[in-house]
Amino acid sequence: MTTKELLIPNRQLVPNPRPLSAQVITTKSFSWGRVITFFVCAFIVTYLLFTAYGLIWLALQSDANTEKSLNQVRCCPCQVNITWDEEQFGFKTDSACDARKSGYWNCRLHHGAKGCYRRKSTTSAAGAQCCYDNEGRWIADWRKGAGTLDFYNPETWRNISTYQHFFSDALSYFSCCIGINRIFNSCEQYMKYRPPGKCEDVLLTRTYVDADSHLSTLKINSCKPNGYGRDSLLKSFDTQLELQVNHPS
Repeated sequence: MTTKELLIPNRQLVPNPRPLSAQVITTKSFSWGRVITFFVCAFIVTYLLFTAYGLIWLALQSDANTEKSLNQVRCCPCQVNITWDEEQFGFKTDSACDARKSGYWNCRLHHGAKGCYRRKSTTSAAGAQCCYDNEGRWIADWRKGAGTLDFYNPETWRNISTYQHFFSDALSYFSCCIGINRIFNSCEQYMKYRPPGKCEDVLLTRTYVDADSHLSTLKINSCKPNGYGRDSLLKSFDTQLELQVNHPS
């Protein structure tokens, strides 16, 4: 009988197993190595796909489609009230950049902006995103926090347009403007196809009727290149009365 064997009562000889602690240490070391390798490879592959997405997206864009979508959305108001109401001139507050909120993630993608507003086109799935500084002035430079044209206006998570917006407008932004693609000036190319758009002067003037202040006059200098669309001339504070003018195509 060798030193590596044990004699048990029924006189059977069995090998002396290795200490349990040694087995556990060996097993753990082997498993963690495979796990780390898997995650490193998964990260590299994911990052390469993420980078390639932006380059492929840029190759599929065209100036004609961008111009078409710009003509389908309403121009941004050049100035908004710094009361930062939930809705101004038909534009609704962008929850991702709400001037009434604070926090690390609020307006994170629009550095320099105080708040942003969105409005969906009445003729297509496109939408306008308009961002403003502390004084309520429209921001035209994307480096200072400007908004962008959306080919698909995001709504609720139940709407398919929200997911279309993610792949067409949001994921492409992350790929082109965040990461290694920035060294190829891909962010400038992205903004070429998703520009901030234009703004129009919309002045809200209080009007008195029989000593009652209940009407607002909207004086609009339309920035639409084709002059089409519908403008509001008079609108009551409670939105029960509105006078519009339509520009036929």
